[in-house]
Amino acid sequence: MVIQNWTSEVIFDKLDLSEHSVYLVKVKCSVRNIEHEAFLFTGFKSGSYCKVYNNSYDRPLKLKEVYSITVIKVLHTKY
Repeated sequence: MVIQNWTSEVIFDKLDLSEHSVYLVKVKCSVRNIEHEAFLFTGFKSGSYCKVYNNSYDRPLKLKEVYSITVIKVLHTKY
């Protein structure tokens, strides 16, 4: 699902995400990037502390930096 230019609140609602959770996801960082697996750590619905991790990244990506994302499964949730 392309999430580029969506607010964090809309991303949480459309993907049915929970705060303080860990997800296995498929992401694309740009329209030309190949889809690959990563981990999404959600902090708050406002977008604070929401990061996407993959061992090939130079640094964790903010959720807003991702072009598209698909949730594969929930790995851990606090609630």
